[in-house]
Amino acid sequence: MNIEEWFKDITAGESQRTVADKINVQQSKLSRQLKAGHLDAEIIRDIARAYGRKAGDELLKTGFLRPEDLTLVGVEEALSIAKNSQLWVEMSLRSDPEGRRLYRAEGKPGVIDLDDDVVDAQVFEFPTRNVAPLSDDEIADAIREANEQPQAAHTDDGIEYTEPELP
Repeated sequence: MNIEEWFKDITAGESQRTVADKINVQQSKLSRQLKAGHLDAEIIRDIARAYGRKAGDELLKTGFLRPEDLTLVGVEEALSIAKNSQLWVEMSLRSDPEGRRLYRAEGKPGVIDLDDDVVDAQVFEFPTRNVAPLSDDEIADAIREANEQPQAAHTDDGIEYTEPELP
């Protein structure tokens, strides 16, 4: 992608003056660099931040960085700063045998940690929970029992809490 296309895309067509004001740089400097077909890495970084993009991604798109340049931290460090939701998604991708198909990762063994060379890989079925419905009497008994306990999770207001008639 050339720098002018990148600039128009990331700024959604805003004027050079508006962009220059947002990143606190002289408009003449921005204009001069765009005419030359090249922006300084610092300007690209500042534009990315001003428009809510990740600077590393934009530096990749504009050719300042290569993908291997973004592996600045080790796995342990990256894991320590990852959010639980990010860890969960990654673990789900790696452990779900259907994940290869669902996430279009056929032929990409690094995405899901299954050995592609094993034909008869064992897949474990997790037991389902056996949950039986409770009768109205059982529910009422459980509520009564909870009300009788001094550590019940309600205030001591003298009201006996029971199951509502209708939801």
